[in-house]
Amino acid sequence: MTNTFYTPKGLRRTVAPGRFIVRSFVVCALLTACALLPLTAQNNSYGIRDDFYQLFERAMQSTDSTGLLIADTLYQVADKAGDEKTKCMSACVPVQYYVYTDETDRMEQAVEHLKEVSHTTKLLQYYFYAYSQMVAHYLNVNRNLRAMQEAQKMRQEAFDDDFPYGICQSIRILGDICNGRGDYEQAYQSYRKALDYALKYKLNQKPEIYADLSVAYFRTNKSKPYAADSAVYYCNQSIASSKNEEVHAYANLLKCIFYFYKKDYNALNRCYPEAMRLVEKVGYRGNMLPIVKTVKAIADRDETEAYRCAEEIVNIEDRYHYLYEIGKSFHHYEQALH
Repeated sequence: MTNTFYTPKGLRRTVAPGRFIVRSFVVCALLTACALLPLTAQNNSYGIRDDFYQLFERAMQSTDSTGLLIADTLYQVADKAGDEKTKCMSACVPVQYYVYTDETDRMEQAVEHLKEVSHTTKLLQYYFYAYSQMVAHYLNVNRNLRAMQEAQKMRQEAFDDDFPYGICQSIRILGDICNGRGDYEQAYQSYRKALDYALKYKLNQKPEIYADLSVAYFRTNKSKPYAADSAVYYCNQSIASSKNEEVHAYANLLKCIFYFYKKDYNALNRCYPEAMRLVEKVGYRGNMLPIVKTVKAIADRDETEAYRCAEEIVNIEDRYHYLYEIGKSFHHYEQALH
């Protein structure tokens, strides 16, 4: 598995502080894409009809293929209504689902459909969103060469189109690829370049880039006493730069993990309730949730709960890492090694 912070499954493809793999946050990335379009009078953060919004939310939060059926219905209704933005958004749902389930062939078909729809509607932010999720998927399944090839194609097309959102995403993706190689310093530098570009052109990708920076910075400097504090600072910047609660949920989950590695359990206990409130509200289902519950149980000295939560970690690499953390924390060194 690789390391990245925004792919469906456990939040991005990534071995984070210690080795927590985060593979998802597709919702956050999608919110960024949607934010490129002006909001209308509707009462939702996407600026689409409220009835369409409710269907979209149900599709995105579905944990099974029911979401695909809802998305297909939404696509057809939006097509009849001439709502091009909602058509693109509904076409994002299969991309998220198949990245989440690691179904490469179907993911590729969904990506091509989304790229076709976004190209036809000239809503190119969804075109490059599709590209970025495809690269994330290839990183997740350890097809790093294919990920690099698609990232290079994405970068070339973004510059050819002179499309700032796509250019910024292509810079970010290079950071993800560096993460997958374990080159965290270079990943950090790529994310810094992406952030500088986003700030220069006033793009809405800043929240997710700040989250990327938090992880890359922590990995690069984890032996230093200020690493966790600086990582938390980036998380707070992510929260401050967005009003979307999906972003806030993700950043608060990250903060819990950074506090754990800092051994600041008081801060972890203060952050945890807000993280869980937001997780419940937005329906977050990524790999980081059982990880955060595991470290909270370790901090609470609840060994039984810690093992229970660790067994719910989907990613095998992450699961073994946190089983080791449990064994180490409770001085079961023999069990930790197994």
